[in-house]
Amino acid sequence: MKRMGLILVLALATSGLVFAADAIERIGEARQVFEEIMATPEKGIPRDLVAKAHCIWELVVHLAGWEQVVCRRLQGQVATLNDAQNFGPIDSTTEQSWQSTVSNLRKTHAELIQLVSALPESSLASRVPGKEYDVRFMLYGAVQHAAYHAGQIAILKMH
Repeated sequence: MKRMGLILVLALATSGLVFAADAIERIGEARQVFEEIMATPEKGIPRDLVAKAHCIWELVVHLAGWEQVVCRRLQGQVATLNDAQNFGPIDSTTEQSWQSTVSNLRKTHAELIQLVSALPESSLASRVPGKEYDVRFMLYGAVQHAAYHAGQIAILKMH
């Protein structure tokens, strides 16, 4: 948790494409934390917390969905999620479905790191398709978003 906070502080304090790619990669490289989080069985979450908050599964679906949006935007597409996609329907609660969800987040995160790493620095000031902000702002937002939900997952896991 402290590591995620440090990454977020660094993301806010430093500018440039190299750092944006590094910050996203650092979140991905915090594998020990993410592996522990992702290994949590959905049944380990107390029912009263699940009733009041998004469960870990929904948060993982949400993170993957928004990282996919960022990837599409970096590829020049106008992209967003509708309400149904935002935290996604969980149609099956089997272990295989959970592993597929986790795999999807890992794949999407790796694609995002690859796309950001390949961006020329000059593109940071480019406007995001369909939005009023630039690529730099979007990438910082992606880092903050991942850190925020990783914190939520860590809290849910503790209970």
